[in-house]
Amino acid sequence: DMLDSDDILEKMYEAAFLPEMWVPLLNELAIGTKSGAGGIGIYWPVQKGITTTFDISPGPDQWEQSPAETKHWLTLVRSGPYINRGFFQIDPFGGDWSELPDIGKRLELHKARGFGVQTAAILELFNGEVVSLEFTRRTGDPRYEDDLISGLNRIYPAFRQAVLFASRLQFERARGGIE
Repeated sequence: DMLDSDDILEKMYEAAFLPEMWVPLLNELAIGTKSGAGGIGIYWPVQKGITTTFDISPGPDQWEQSPAETKHWLTLVRSGPYINRGFFQIDPFGGDWSELPDIGKRLELHKARGFGVQTAAILELFNGEVVSLEFTRRTGDPRYEDDLISGLNRIYPAFRQAVLFASRLQFERARGGIE
């Protein structure tokens, strides 16, 4: 099982210090989870992302949210059972995220991009930054298997640690620049 591999954990820790390592690691994880795309979303103070070099999308490229949409999404995520709990499955066409005000627009875009079910882990850091690691299967592909979600949850602590290191490094670099 590729998710049990110490190699994945090692690469995750390396990526904390060498950001260029994230994309090849996302590629490897997306292939290993039979996903059509994968990404890391960073939400706060502005939305940014790192994605796989391949994407199932025949439709619009990036999902750009307005600051108001991002704020609403963050409020929803922070108030729900999503943050800091490991990987969970999301099926937007099965009613998940239906409480988002723009869910119709999101579903249309999701459909246009060929997206199906997703799995994600969402972290909130000490500074309020919210970071997600997410994978998306193609429309019509089956849900993520329970043992695959369990495998992702075995690498979740390493992801959390790597994100914390990377965030700390950014903070230290910014502080060094100010001094």
